[in-house]
Amino acid sequence: RAIEALVIEGTPLTLALSPDNRIAASGLADGTVNFRHLNNRKRSRMSGYEGKVEHTTWSGNSRYLATASSGASSIVVWDFGGKGPEGSEPLQLNGHEDRIEALRFQPGGALLLSAGRDWRVTLWRPGKATRSALDIQLLDGPAGTICWSPDGRGLAVTQPAGTVRFFSIKAS
Repeated sequence: RAIEALVIEGTPLTLALSPDNRIAASGLADGTVNFRHLNNRKRSRMSGYEGKVEHTTWSGNSRYLATASSGASSIVVWDFGGKGPEGSEPLQLNGHEDRIEALRFQPGGALLLSAGRDWRVTLWRPGKATRSALDIQLLDGPAGTICWSPDGRGLAVTQPAGTVRFFSIKAS
């Protein structure tokens, strides 16, 4: 049963609800991200993406929203600390040489995982605007999807050929 319906203007390709249940973020086919504050229904829209926004993921503390558009090799991170992202410059993380295929924040942690067609798996610490300890070419082909273990210490990366690779993360 739906409690409340929210209208999203445009064609949503991805939807991410902040862990604190305050903000819904939709990546849209028109190359924008639509933010909807659930408590007061305020809307914001961020633009400037290279293509359709296909990836959205929230940090465990609801401070950062990481996004990537189709064909993009960079990640755009919006900071929702303080007054929020409106009127501020997003952080752009560049480290992939080909398009990003998957993007996920660590459950309950600060690390952001990205995987791309460039065969790379990269960990980021968005608050510090730097790559973390893991930025390596572990794959023997492009990445497909990624998944963190519930405790945030392990991850799995699929590849289009049907391979699933498992990794253990010691960084926090």
